[in-house]
Amino acid sequence: MGAALAAVFLGASVSAEETVKVFLLAGQSNMEGKADQKLIDHQATDPKTAELFKHLRTGDAWTVRDDAFIKFLGRHGGLTTGFGSPGKTGPELEFGYMMAEKFDEPVLLIKAAWGGHSLYQKFRSPSAGMPSDEILAAELENAQAKVKKDNEKSGKNDPLPTMEQIKEPYGMSYRNMMEELEETQANYETLFPALKGKKLELAGFVWFQGFNDMFGDHAPGEYASNMKHFI
Repeated sequence: MGAALAAVFLGASVSAEETVKVFLLAGQSNMEGKADQKLIDHQATDPKTAELFKHLRTGDAWTVRDDAFIKFLGRHGGLTTGFGSPGKTGPELEFGYMMAEKFDEPVLLIKAAWGGHSLYQKFRSPSAGMPSDEILAAELENAQAKVKKDNEKSGKNDPLPTMEQIKEPYGMSYRNMMEELEETQANYETLFPALKGKKLELAGFVWFQGFNDMFGDHAPGEYASNMKHFI
């Protein structure tokens, strides 16, 4: 279960001239994208690997597509390299290329990815509900014991965590993902002037990775259930 890739594609209904195919890309560090720019620049020019990247380049430069666009948190523009973690590239590059080639409509990718955020906690969907009261109580007890120990060791008097603070992280990234989608939907004509006057059509959803769900007393056993709720 080191990594999971799930894609859901939705049906089309409006004419190609009027619509934009929208894909929501979510996940952890691998969806963020960790391919260093210097590495792929080298691979794209090395005779041993250049052919693998040829379709993504125009001459000696990376293509900036005018029919595929991307927004990743604070960055937005025509699809090209550099839309992963700072100075890096992720799966959006090849995925966006393939979708742009497939559809007559322009393509818009909306990325919502944060490293280390599990389906068990931060990406937990509303339909999964909260963990049991017993699990939350144990989590609170452990968190308070940790603060008490640190206070005694360091001579501090930090307040003990509350149940509200224990519950707060659950679903946080799910909510942020939905806010990112809604914000982009509301402002896409300003962010991407080429799409002005066109209607957005949610065409698919991609989730990449499940590494952080391998850890803890409860996350591994709940992964299948949490993925089902998430979908």
